[in-house]
Amino acid sequence: MNKKLVLFDFDGTLTTKDSLWAFLFHSNSSTRVYLHLLLHIPYFILGVLKLMTKGAIKERLIRSLLKKFNQEEITALAISFQNKIPRILNQEVYGEFKKHIANKEEVCIVSASLDFWLIPFAEKHNCELICTEWDYALNQFASENCIGKEKAIQINLKYNLKDFDNIVAYGNSKGDDQMMELAHQKHWIEKS
Repeated sequence: MNKKLVLFDFDGTLTTKDSLWAFLFHSNSSTRVYLHLLLHIPYFILGVLKLMTKGAIKERLIRSLLKKFNQEEITALAISFQNKIPRILNQEVYGEFKKHIANKEEVCIVSASLDFWLIPFAEKHNCELICTEWDYALNQFASENCIGKEKAIQINLKYNLKDFDNIVAYGNSKGDDQMMELAHQKHWIEKS
């Protein structure tokens, strides 16, 4: 029997927009988000100068915007955010995603986005999830930012790829390159 593993990037692949920004605007006022972006300009400059990683900047921004919420409040916001996700889905790719699930294939979302809004999405669709994890107690990443080589590392930790006859991957950016290298069939999604 042909055993298939199907890997989907989330932002820009399953969705047409970055879900991190959509979630931050869902959980905060626009004014608060823009104010925090201004306060983070020095860190963005450090990022451009390669003195700070994108992951570290992302973690600082999320921490600053979510520190006013406790775990229960973040969980409630993530659940209410599920109603907004359908508006940002790439319907063509989402259709393929649902077909793979309907065919009882092993489907896994592999994303740099955060677990608190991706877990409810993955549970709703009965698929696996590899993503950046959040430590609520410390208000910081509980795992590496799941992008680039970290995607491949986490996929290899979760799966023995030799168990699959066919590996299919859907991605849209440089951050998906190492995940795509693992696949027999690669589907690059054009930005809409």
